[in-house]
Amino acid sequence: MSHVVTILPDGARFPVRPGETLLAAARRYGFAYRVGCREGGCGACKLELVSGELVYSKTVAESVLSDQEHARGICLPCRAVPVTDVVIRLDATDRLRRGPFSDRLAKRDLNKADRLDVPAESELSDSNNVPAAKLS
Repeated sequence: MSHVVTILPDGARFPVRPGETLLAAARRYGFAYRVGCREGGCGACKLELVSGELVYSKTVAESVLSDQEHARGICLPCRAVPVTDVVIRLDATDRLRRGPFSDRLAKRDLNKADRLDVPAESELSDSNNVPAAKLS
């Protein structure tokens, strides 16, 4: 079963294939946001993990993602692989860009996976801005 990613503040939702990174899944559906090297070496793509759990299949250097950032729920989408449904938040200075069919393709695949039950942005609790689950 695939997991679902929700990107705030836009509320965009899409499924992630097993073993796929957050960034790879977003790009597969035509969603884009600020990134750098896409290899885990620069940290330009750091985002806040609002809820859910992630693992890193490859080691991430302390210079790219510090232990303090990790503890605060900051994730590196180019390397992070979800192990549950996740909600991430774009940086206030960033915006989510969409391809012409991004939302339609994501909705189609959510429907195929019988995952349209995932809450929309307005249904997500955001009262304390603290990650519901720490990164693994």
